Amino acid sequence: MPKMQQSNSLAKNIPISQIKVTKNIRTDFDLTKIEQLAESISKNGLLNPITVKKLGEDEFGNEVFELVAGERRLRAHQYLCEQGQNYTQIPACIKTGNKQTTTTV
Repeated sequence: MPKMQQSNSLAKNIPISQIKVTKNIRTDFDLTKIEQLAESISKNGLLNPITVKKLGEDEFGNEVFELVAGERRLRAHQYLCEQGQNYTQIPACIKTGNKQTTTTV
């Protein structure tokens, strides 16, 4: 069982399949560094949750989120899933409203 974020009780576990990356600030991802981050997450858990904002719902009524921050952490979770580990969910802070009213769930 994967270690989950414990220090931030405001983070909500979200299925990684419900997170869309719509804007890439980074254009180059070093696979070796993603693998190293994945190993760290596997050993220590995720120390900082990613940040997402809700986009709406898909055709099945599932919430869909847009990644705001944490693409390397998301990619590391996806890598762990590809390796057969149970990292199908990731702790995330959900950004709502405008910059002045950002909250987490």
